[in-house]
Amino acid sequence: MEFCERSPTPRGLAIFELGQAVHDWVCGYLAAAFGERFHSVEREVELEVAPGLCVRGHTDGIFETGEGPLLLDIKTASARSAQRMHEQGVPIARKRPLGRPSED
Repeated sequence: MEFCERSPTPRGLAIFELGQAVHDWVCGYLAAAFGERFHSVEREVELEVAPGLCVRGHTDGIFETGEGPLLLDIKTASARSAQRMHEQGVPIARKRPLGRPSED
């Protein structure tokens, strides 16, 4: 596999910085809304999804629930990309007013 060496464009950098700002805002909001139930941790994890089957990936946070920890991976997408993903079967998160997290 060959990779080309290109400098990022100003537009590409702006998109990346906006995504990082949204990521940081979401983590801050979740920490304020859920307190001790949410831990903002960015690290690589390995999760056993079935006996003997492990999946590696990145997590942005962990929710403590009554049924065990729930891993969170924050992604940002344009409205067009989000619509395309939804059409391909990716569920859209339930919408709630800010400041009123559910207890589920």
